Formats: sequence, C-alpha cells, structure tokens
Amino acid sequence: MKKITLISIALVLVISLNFVGQVSAQGDYPFIIFGGSNSNNGINKSGNLTDEFEDLVFPSSMYNYNYLYSGSTFSGLNTYFTAYIHDESTSVVNYAGKILKSTDGINYIEVGGNVEPLVSIMSDNNGTLVAAGGKVYPGTNRYYSVIMTSKDDGQTFTTTHSSSLDVTNISENPLLFGGSITKVFYLNNTFFTIGNAGTNLYMLKSEDGVNWEQVGSAKFGFISGIRDISPVGMEYSNGIYVIALTDGREGYSWEWIATSNDGLNWSNVKLPISTTYDYFTSLVLVEGEFVVFGNKWFDNAGFVIKSTDGTTWSNQEPTNKRVSNVKYDANTNLFVGSYNNALLYSLDGLIWNTLKNFNGIIQTLSMSK
Repeated sequence: MKKITLISIALVLVISLNFVGQVSAQGDYPFIIFGGSNSNNGINKSGNLTDEFEDLVFPSSMYNYNYLYSGSTFSGLNTYFTAYIHDESTSVVNYAGKILKSTDGINYIEVGGNVEPLVSIMSDNNGTLVAAGGKVYPGTNRYYSVIMTSKDDGQTFTTTHSSSLDVTNISENPLLFGGSITKVFYLNNTFFTIGNAGTNLYMLKSEDGVNWEQVGSAKFGFISGIRDISPVGMEYSNGIYVIALTDGREGYSWEWIATSNDGLNWSNVKLPISTTYDYFTSLVLVEGEFVVFGNKWFDNAGFVIKSTDGTTWSNQEPTNKRVSNVKYDANTNLFVGSYNNALLYSLDGLIWNTLKNFNGIIQTLSMSK
C-alpha cells in the first residue's frame, strides 16, 4: 500500500492513499451529534474536533423513563432522534417510540410517536423524513413493523406502514411486511427499510416515503435462512447497492454482503475472510469505494475490507482500535465512529484516536452533510 509520511516538528501523520486522495487537517469539520440515553448525549457545532460537546435537552417527561436513543439524522439545520423505552433490568423493549426534533441541535421537542419502538430515522434533505421500528413480543413468534413519515420537514409525522407476521403460522401472508425494522437508509433518491423476523430479512422501499413497495416476499423476505441477521450499513455507487450484514453472535459470527443493481433483486456474498472471531460494524462509501469496518472478538483492534463492485473484496487491513457507527465526511476526509462509551475519529480510517469518553454506551452517531 502506498503511504506518504508528513513530518512537522514532532508530529507524524501517516495517510493511506487507498482510502483518501488528500487529508485535510485544517478547516471546519461537520457538526457531530450522538445519543445513547437521557444522560449520555451531545453535539459539537463548532467545527473544531477538540471543542467540548454540549449536552442535549429533551422534554422533561422523558427523564422519568429509561429511553434508548437509537437513531439520529440531520436535515438541513435541524436534528432528529428516535427513542424508545428500554427496561435495562430485564432487557425488555417496551412501548412509547418517539421522534424528537431540534432547530438548534440542543433543545428537543416531541414531533411524533408510536406504540411500537422507533429505532431509526433518515432524511432526504428535502423536507421528507422517515422513522421506523418494530419488535417481537417476548415468548412469541409475532413480529411488528411500523413506518412514520413527515413531508413537512419534521413538523408532523403520520404512519405510512404498519404490519405484523407470526413467522410460524404458514397461513399468514401479508401484502406488505417490513420485519422488525432496525435501519432506514436513503440512497439514490429512494428510502429503504430493513428488518428481520425469524430467519428472514425484510426490505421495503419508497421513492416518496409514503407509498411502500415490498422487496422480495412479504412472507419470506428478500434474504432467508439466516437467523437474527441485521444490517450495519447500506451504500450506493456506480449503479450498485451494497448492504453489510452481521448476526453479531459473540465468539462466532456470520458476516454477509448483499448486492443489487436495481434495489429489487439481491445476491448474497459470503466473504472470503475468516469470521470466526470477526464481525462487521459499519459500511461507508469513500471516493466510490465500499469500505466495511469490523471488529475482532478477542482483540482490541479491528479491520477494514474494501470493494469497488461489492463482489470482490480486499484482504483485511488492521485498525488499531475497535470501532462502530462509522460515518465519513468527504469534504474533510474525516472518519468518526464510536466504541462503547468512546467517541473516536480518524483521518485515514485505520489509525483511530479517542476524541472523548462519555458516561454510557453510544448508540447512534451522525454528522451533518
């Protein structure tokens, strides 16, 4: 791998040319926002990575419960979170999914909600936002999915999809089913939701965020036969959609890549790497190249693999730290991620530094466009 070493006084910065063409250590960085719990959240609006994060302020009623903040996004100058009640003592997901909006990045109001948990939110940066979630009731095989959409830049949200399926009942066959939705993406002028149920993975797609189309089968999903698999990222480049998937089992995890040319017909790629102790955490697009980040189960380090077509992947390159929730800003060549309670940053995707440690696990992380 080509490398250029820049030495200035006692500072040595190693830049991987396989990742970025030019690293900018100067200039304004994007806004960074993260969330985890009522007491573990913050925003940096200064453009200076070393500045302190400001605490977020949520509606007072939310501090009476253990809310988990699992989704976040920017939409112009506004910021949004999805949150739901989580009983940490029993690991049970409860009701009361909420959508929260701020016009200053700090003070939030509730602009939508649902009896089902809302876990992810995404904007098209043109006034439409989609929030989604779902669950499976403990001790049952019935999964629920829900999607809420705003067409007025987050002032109001309405339910645009709701469905359920008992995966053991062979007579059930809904017209649309999204699984227990874990992620919302916006790529190539289209919203995508991805959720799981039993051994199947489900996808819904919509160009307007209101009218939803089933990808694959409402009964068996678009990928079947893999239990508890979840997406860690989805990207689009040069006519190719790529999804990175993990089942996240500790000590032995199956990692997959799904690819499509049209967003409707998907192929699965089992990667040619040892995944006995490896698991995927993130997928980002860097100068047209798909870059998957992963962690080692029994090592405090991680790895990246790269591809231009989603099918042929490079060998692993090591990273010095474990990292999840990776986001990439093309304007400044900045990578930001997290691991447990640490907020991390990198200028090459391989060497990561701790930006700050917080008082709880970081669940969601977003950067302004």
